[in-house]
Amino acid sequence: EVGSNDTADLNWLTNNSYVTVGTGGTLNLVFGIQPGITDIPANTGFAILGTFNQTYNTSNPSAFYDLTSIEGGLLLGNGQTTDITPTGGTLLSTSGYLNVELGSTLNIHGTLNNSDALSALYLFDSGTVVTVDNLNNNGLVWIGTGAKLFLLNQPNGITTIPVAAQFELDGACYA
Repeated sequence: EVGSNDTADLNWLTNNSYVTVGTGGTLNLVFGIQPGITDIPANTGFAILGTFNQTYNTSNPSAFYDLTSIEGGLLLGNGQTTDITPTGGTLLSTSGYLNVELGSTLNIHGTLNNSDALSALYLFDSGTVVTVDNLNNNGLVWIGTGAKLFLLNQPNGITTIPVAAQFELDGACYA
């Protein structure tokens, strides 16, 4: 855990539990760690209320820039913009959750495959924005009041909702 207003620089990170970066805190992955965080395994997670960076890819400093798989949990609640460009073009969530809240912005440059009834995408509150090229939802998508989901390459928007899937819209979804 990196506390509020604290800074930590790590040469390597293996997450077997839960990593928290408190409000105003900064966690930097340094010295050529590549490609950043690519997977969030089951029973692990990240709660990012501060800043979480890597120094390898200077054009996209997010430690999650190459995230490809979520079976655990990721909470982004730092009010910052996080860009993810998954390897192979698809961010797969098979049993995990992705929470974006507190006015944070998440840009997924690829497809989000929310592929299981146990997986979920939550956009919690006003000012929270998620953009994704394509969304395949077989789990839960919940867009809270004032939150916005933008589907960049789905001109017809959400056309079907599979039987096991849920799409709850209290905010806005744009295609």
